[in-house]
Amino acid sequence: MEDVDKALKIAIDNEMKSYSLYNDASRKIEEKAIKEALIFLSKQELGHIENIKKFNKEYLKKKFSYKIPKHDRKIKSLFGKVVSNKDIILTKELERVYKLALEIEVIGYDYYKKIMEETMNENLRKFFKFLMEEENNHYIFLSGTYDFLKNPS
Repeated sequence: MEDVDKALKIAIDNEMKSYSLYNDASRKIEEKAIKEALIFLSKQELGHIENIKKFNKEYLKKKFSYKIPKHDRKIKSLFGKVVSNKDIILTKELERVYKLALEIEVIGYDYYKKIMEETMNENLRKFFKFLMEEENNHYIFLSGTYDFLKNPS
């Protein structure tokens, strides 16, 4: 396995790419429900970066705690807002954002899975499993809303 510092630096870079995509897109997209979802996702990515930095300082300790976001209700609410709004049009820009976002979430998930499987450090395994779950939640939300926007009927 790569050394922990390098793995965490790559993780931060991945999360920054996601944050930048969601933050930039939220400024360009005018549809309120989509904008709200992008802002939410960008904040999630900042939370991941904060957790990664905290983990980097404390990963050798026996006890490491990180903030597990309670966002299931928020994601369901945002999903509902998108799918209940029949007026949202999947523009070329919005489609580009969705495709790129889905790709970035998969890249992050695959990287975190690789590190989780390769490390013998139990704290690192648990932490990267948490990050995998977060990426998976984002992917499910994005793919569900994207599929709806492609076929709203």
